[in-house]
Amino acid sequence: MPRIKGRADTLGKPIAIRLPPDEETYYRKQAAAHRMSLNAYLAKLLVEGAVAEKAAEFGELMDQKIAEFAALRPVSGGGLPDELMLSIITSEALLASVVSAQDVQLLYQAQDAAKTKFRKIKGAKP
Repeated sequence: MPRIKGRADTLGKPIAIRLPPDEETYYRKQAAAHRMSLNAYLAKLLVEGAVAEKAAEFGELMDQKIAEFAALRPVSGGGLPDELMLSIITSEALLASVVSAQDVQLLYQAQDAAKTKFRKIKGAKP
């Protein structure tokens, strides 16, 4: 009969970190405020930090690609077609909002941020 997988098979690999006592107290309080174990809270912070870093890298890449595309395919008045520019900026703002907060309800805020950035790029007042 095959072995039934227990809890030990589903846990991640442990790592050890050292914190000064005041920081350890702070993170324990934060974990308790979020109704999480210290381990779960610190793991969540690490993942969120990694995701935010990747989102920032993605934003930088998008800005670079916009500049490259604009240089290759000028449109009357210069730059990208408005629909393409707004779509790219909306995608960038939405991704940043969703991955940082993992809350899809921020869609409207992301769209507003994209429209503001779009107007700034186009030279219009917000």
